Amino acid sequence: MHTDRLSVPPLDTVSSAFNIPSNHFTDGVVNADLYVYVGVMQDKADVMAWATVCAKLESGRPLAGVTNISPRHIKETEEDIRTVAHEPGHILEFLLHRLGDAKVLQHGVARGNECKWVVDTEHTKRVASKHFNCLSAHGVELENAGCRGTVGPHIDRRYIMDDLMTQRSVGKRYTAFSLAVFESLGYYRANYRRAEPSLWGMHSGCGLLRNKCLVNEATAYPAMYCSKSSSLSDEQCTHDRLGIGFYGMFEHNEDIPKEYRYFSNPRLGGEVMSDYCPTVAKNVGRNCEHGVAADIYGSFIGAESLLVKDSRLMCNGRPVFAACVGTNCTDKTLRVRLLDGEWQNCPEHRSVSTRSKDGSWSGTIICPRRVHACTRSSASSVVLRPLPAREDDREPASTPMGAGRQRAVSDTAVAAIESAAVPARTSYGTGWRRHYMPPVLFVAIVVFLVI
Repeated sequence: MHTDRLSVPPLDTVSSAFNIPSNHFTDGVVNADLYVYVGVMQDKADVMAWATVCAKLESGRPLAGVTNISPRHIKETEEDIRTVAHEPGHILEFLLHRLGDAKVLQHGVARGNECKWVVDTEHTKRVASKHFNCLSAHGVELENAGCRGTVGPHIDRRYIMDDLMTQRSVGKRYTAFSLAVFESLGYYRANYRRAEPSLWGMHSGCGLLRNKCLVNEATAYPAMYCSKSSSLSDEQCTHDRLGIGFYGMFEHNEDIPKEYRYFSNPRLGGEVMSDYCPTVAKNVGRNCEHGVAADIYGSFIGAESLLVKDSRLMCNGRPVFAACVGTNCTDKTLRVRLLDGEWQNCPEHRSVSTRSKDGSWSGTIICPRRVHACTRSSASSVVLRPLPAREDDREPASTPMGAGRQRAVSDTAVAAIESAAVPARTSYGTGWRRHYMPPVLFVAIVVFLVI
């Protein structure tokens, strides 16, 4: 009786483009806490991936969500696999409005900037205090720079650069910072024993949180930031010792906001999301794990490699700024091996003589901290299955998700999608194209337990 007397505008949301098996509405899925439906389509906004929540329990905990991965931008690399893992984090409600609903946000002042949102709870303060070795540390700072989809629902890049939930993360480690934010929502109990350690600012003290990255054009943290005396051509180890980087400072097209100026030149600084702090940036070809051996002379390239250096290091009579070495963490003492060299113990912070079978190496190396080499875990257990080519791969999607469809989506849903979007590295056009839409369920495996 009601249907022929009452009507509502038709609901046409993002989720309607996903094919959900009918038995998921009846039988359900056994022993699953979260349903994640995965789409693989070229994105109109040309982002690499996005995600949003579709259904929740009465408690507010998310029950189901969708994520889309742009097939043209994804590669079978550790970095891209971790980018895909970043998206379910937004389905699990690493979202600004949900953190606000949970009443765990404080509008804080950090280093003179008054527009920092901080997840300020017992969990986040405990993690921050331990990591930075600062008993008075506040909670986790959220991103306050970039586009609409970046501000808020990500950990601040200046605060922690290598966390999984940091936008444009360097390393994408699933650290205790993300776990603490999730636990602060009240739905989850975090398993901190499975956290990957963040190497950004570890044990740096309260000064890193309270002070600007550069004062009088100099920094107290040369392993993390560049100073006025740094030459753009200078080589430097990245903060995680996974490669040789370069000084990431450049001249912007306009004056940098006053609170973020560190040089006499008002346009000189680093990336926006790093609060314009000039950091040591990655050089892809000079990465110890998957770089080009010819670009890092004398280096051992592989999954367990790490960068070491010393001013007296020589290879075949040629001075070497730094080299990637193989590492072995089976014993309490780190062991390293140079290319064509022999395994040798490398006690933390000690300078040891090089060992090589043919005498090609001479000089010494400074041993890195064991935590840099022995705390990495691989995401390679997640296997990306190649999709078969289809004739319509380059054709428009049969159910286009253009502006007409997006108008039916609520502002909250649109914001959630934008919040979860990861920008693509390369532009390939603006049309939605259906590459593959699997009517299957991907059950996210997370490292914490639902309460």
